[in-house]
Amino acid sequence: MAAIPGTLPPSPALMDFVQRFRTLQTHRDIGNQLIQEILIYSEHIEGTLREENSQLAKELEDAQLDLEDARRSRREMQQKLNIATARAASLVQIAIP
Repeated sequence: MAAIPGTLPPSPALMDFVQRFRTLQTHRDIGNQLIQEILIYSEHIEGTLREENSQLAKELEDAQLDLEDARRSRREMQQKLNIATARAASLVQIAIP
């Protein structure tokens, strides 16, 4: 800090205060920058997780539809097997008097 002509030079206590104030400002600015970077990073992560969540929800829906279709197919096959077994049993009774 330069002295203004015709005034007293700043005292060492004032110079210490100015230095501490500048140090405090620097720390505050670094903290603010860190907070800003964390917010940007968290927004990026949130977007990525939202996409993944959406994709997983779609995959779950597809898997549930596949399961429902597999159950329906199994029931149909079971009914066909029951009909075929009943026919075979009736043919055996006709063939063996």
